[in-house]
Amino acid sequence: MDSSFHQEMLKQAVAAAREGDYEASRDLVGQVLAEDEENIRAWLLLARLSDNINEKRMALTTVLNLEPDNTKAQELLDRLDAKLDKPEEDEFIPGISRRNLRLVIFSLIGVVVLLLGLLLFISNQRSAEEESEQRALSQQQSTAVALAATQTSYVTQTRAVVVATTEAWLTEITATHTLTPTPTITNTPTATSTRATALPPPDVAAGGTIYGWGREGLTVRENLPIVAVEVGSEINDPIFIGDGLEYEGIQVSVSASGNQLLYISVDGSSRQIRMISPEGERISPRLVEAVNNSGLALSDPWMPIFHPTDDSQYAVVGEDPRNGTLEVYLITAPAGDPIPAGGAEATPDPSAPSAQARRLTRDENADYTFPAFSPDGSQIVAVREDTSEDNPGFDLVVIDVETGTLAPLTTDRDALIETQPRWSPNGQVIAFAALTEGEPETQHDIYVLSADGSGNPIRVISDPADDIYPVYSPDGQSIAFASDRGIDYNIFIYNTGTQQVSAQVTDRDNEIYPGDWIP
Repeated sequence: MDSSFHQEMLKQAVAAAREGDYEASRDLVGQVLAEDEENIRAWLLLARLSDNINEKRMALTTVLNLEPDNTKAQELLDRLDAKLDKPEEDEFIPGISRRNLRLVIFSLIGVVVLLLGLLLFISNQRSAEEESEQRALSQQQSTAVALAATQTSYVTQTRAVVVATTEAWLTEITATHTLTPTPTITNTPTATSTRATALPPPDVAAGGTIYGWGREGLTVRENLPIVAVEVGSEINDPIFIGDGLEYEGIQVSVSASGNQLLYISVDGSSRQIRMISPEGERISPRLVEAVNNSGLALSDPWMPIFHPTDDSQYAVVGEDPRNGTLEVYLITAPAGDPIPAGGAEATPDPSAPSAQARRLTRDENADYTFPAFSPDGSQIVAVREDTSEDNPGFDLVVIDVETGTLAPLTTDRDALIETQPRWSPNGQVIAFAALTEGEPETQHDIYVLSADGSGNPIRVISDPADDIYPVYSPDGQSIAFASDRGIDYNIFIYNTGTQQVSAQVTDRDNEIYPGDWIP
């Protein structure tokens, strides 16, 4: 099979994973590996998608067997080993731990104490009547003889039970400590790797709250719980919005007032926009009923992002039902009254103004994704994928919100594959994640570019890990982003002043992604 076809299948697998469709992503990777067992990109992607530690190890080991100097695979394998490393319990003698020995000793002591208690109880039983003292003494002597025989029998039986139990423990421990031989991995002298070192928590001056989405537990879902993470002087666990896992989705955006959260809820192959308050109340705007000014239904909405100054407006990607292209729409939708979490959707008010969708892009030869507003709301930066046969590739464009006019920001096509752009608060810089041509789909770095298009993109965050979803802090001094440099995606902070990845916000054994950062 043509390698370019496999490459396209892997691109589709990455896209499916980003949309939350992990099952489809794994199926695509499996098809590639069934036809090309030496496809390194497919094995790396499988290691990222799998929740099974043994499968992760197998995939990474396969990469290193195929390409011994692959530092990405070696580093991920080292990190996986570091998380699995646990100190072995001391053994008093080979095969018997001190803990097990203590259990045996305590059991024997308990038996002896019980026997002594019985002897003491029997010896204190005297008759109150003086005339029967002799008879009581005779009875005690008889009882002592019987007890001695009983004691001997009981201790013998107890010793047999303890010996049998100890033998069973030895058998179990021996079986548990028998290691399955692992394949030998040969590295070239130039292949080096280091274990991940946890970064310090952010400086409290950074402050604010990052809203995003993240997994609770190891279950793979299309949707992930909506979360809030306080940025302070220590690494914090995320706060799950709503009642337990009531609200799940991806691609979270916060309104200018901070009172509304937009996100996408994935249901199989379809998507819907949801809106909640930070306190976990459902809000019912007429989002999915929106109709654009040409009468075309807004189909399969995706990647919503709030207007920076107007809570009733947001941009969203929708599919043009005529030709299937992805276009950018501007939605104006007054929100409904909030209702308690877990309740039914509010009944729309017939007298309320209807939501409107205005199409900003019209391009039969391109798909537009990841729109993001400029600070004043007059422009939108988006990713444009040219799908024509003559000159396909990815670039960034700037869209004038009022006129719909497009201006190219980058023109390198696939030399740099841009995604997830976000504007800085002062409007001068755009940060985005990107791959250079030929890199694995799970190895993005973070770049910045002047918002007026002057100069070349500058790579500011570079690591063998996958660094994605850059989000500026409210003061523009920091960029939060998600990275799997610790195996699982967590949120890290890049300081624009020191130009260093200076802090870590979350440290969980599952995925956390940033959507918006508010004061």
